[in-house]
Amino acid sequence: MHICAGTYNGGLIGWEQDGAGSGAMLRTAFAFGATLGGAPLRALALVAPPRAGAPVLLAAGAADESIRVFDVARRREVGTAAEHSAAGAPKPRNAPV
Repeated sequence: MHICAGTYNGGLIGWEQDGAGSGAMLRTAFAFGATLGGAPLRALALVAPPRAGAPVLLAAGAADESIRVFDVARRREVGTAAEHSAAGAPKPRNAPV
């Protein structure tokens, strides 16, 4: 299991749980840490692989409206989302194109 958290100063932190342990206590290990910039992280989403062998992806959305995508296993950035609108909100009818 992967656990990820974003910080107000643009940090990204991840842990992994291996399922070992007794009762409700699971063994958790630090997996990665990165600074993505100065903008606070506002949203994180782990995307499960659609098929066996596909990577687990993490999307991180920041206050500067950037969205960066990471491969969790390789612990590296694999891309950015382009042409997105803030929070998926539709543009008003009178908005300039």
